Amino acid sequence: MKRNVRGILMLMAVIFTGYNLILNVYIKDALKVIDRSSGYAFCVSVIPDRITFFDVKIRDNARIKRLTLDVRVRNIIKKDIFKALDGAILNGLTVIYSADDVYEKEKAKTAPFIMPYFNYLSVKNSEIVYLDTASFTEVKVSGISGKSRFINTGAQSGQKLIFQGNGNFQGDTSQKINIRFDFFPNYRNRLSVSVFGKGISAEELAPLFARSNAVIQGGKIDFIVQFKNELRQVSFNNIMRFKNVKIKEKTDLDIKSLFGVSYSQMTDFLKDASGVFDVNFTFNTPEAQPDEFFKIYKSKFAEALAGRVAIGIAIAPIRQIHGLIWAITGIGSDKADKDVIGIYPEIR
Repeated sequence: MKRNVRGILMLMAVIFTGYNLILNVYIKDALKVIDRSSGYAFCVSVIPDRITFFDVKIRDNARIKRLTLDVRVRNIIKKDIFKALDGAILNGLTVIYSADDVYEKEKAKTAPFIMPYFNYLSVKNSEIVYLDTASFTEVKVSGISGKSRFINTGAQSGQKLIFQGNGNFQGDTSQKINIRFDFFPNYRNRLSVSVFGKGISAEELAPLFARSNAVIQGGKIDFIVQFKNELRQVSFNNIMRFKNVKIKEKTDLDIKSLFGVSYSQMTDFLKDASGVFDVNFTFNTPEAQPDEFFKIYKSKFAEALAGRVAIGIAIAPIRQIHGLIWAITGIGSDKADKDVIGIYPEIR
């Protein structure tokens, strides 16, 4: 009896080992065809419809310590690759956006990113990092965790996955960043992502301006950053409210001699009586790669904050400055609050 049990266990071990060896070979060969810049160390599967990958690399800027995929074996057999995935569990995801990529003028083109079909998503202990190696600085949201729920009203257009999670800004557990991800799996790349936070320390954003000549001192920021991708078009909405923020020069160049006002005076002009000013803008662009989109965002942010405001102040008589700023930012009305509540009523 013992020999039979031991024989069965040995047979199961051989089958398990052989199956996983073959699985690793086939998946790695498939990845070489799909995307040569992605890969993983090894994968393990105990049951055919669940595969766990370790040390996953996705192109040049993302890694996952452990990725578990639930697959639809029937769809794979039918060669319905678009619906081969049921869901994913990401543990230890790290996404890095490098300033070198953002400032780089030319970059090798890669295959367009296509979001695969899935109807559930779970994320644990993950982080998003903005890294500037030239100035030895980084901005990150860490400890990101959350899970999704699936809404199905019957029709394909009524099927939607909603992921809600949160993380910590710069490792500070008192500064929460909330993330919401809406995905329509039956449509190619139809999705929206919203990131929002309240009472975030403005000084923590200083690394983002490391290559400029501006220094942020004190103050808080409330913000919602939202983008939607649909029909190969991206629409973006940026709503930021700065409270009691000071911006000063970090340069030998005399900004005041050029524009007539310093950065510090500029922000004083922007503020209302409560020490608050807003930076709100929207833009639309054709569907782009994530790194290209980040470059566009930085450009639009600079245009909204520095370009239009600084140039406007430089050419306008002092007596017209407050009217000019009101026309640019909407300060003096409650438009900014309505914009925020219009996106998420729960954000007050």
